[in-house]
Amino acid sequence: MKRPKLKRGDFVEIDWLDAATHEDGGWMSEEDFIESPPGMPVKTVGIYIAKTKNRNIPCYRIVGNRHSSQECTVRVVNCIDIPVGCMERIRKLR
Repeated sequence: MKRPKLKRGDFVEIDWLDAATHEDGGWMSEEDFIESPPGMPVKTVGIYIAKTKNRNIPCYRIVGNRHSSQECTVRVVNCIDIPVGCMERIRKLR
């Protein structure tokens, strides 16, 4: 997967696979489990903050919003770390 060059504050859209419980979490045949699609597809749109390591796993740090106060403190909300290995596509938005 080709990753665009990002800087803090860029708006991004990331398609990635999140961990998920298969079916309803109840009993299923091993064969059905093996044949079921892995993970749960997720699309996250937000503001790129940084690439970091969370528990030694490379991650992109994304937030839903940033706000600067009069005290020059930048505050963020809806923070998420997305593991790089789970990403399927990254698109820089304008």
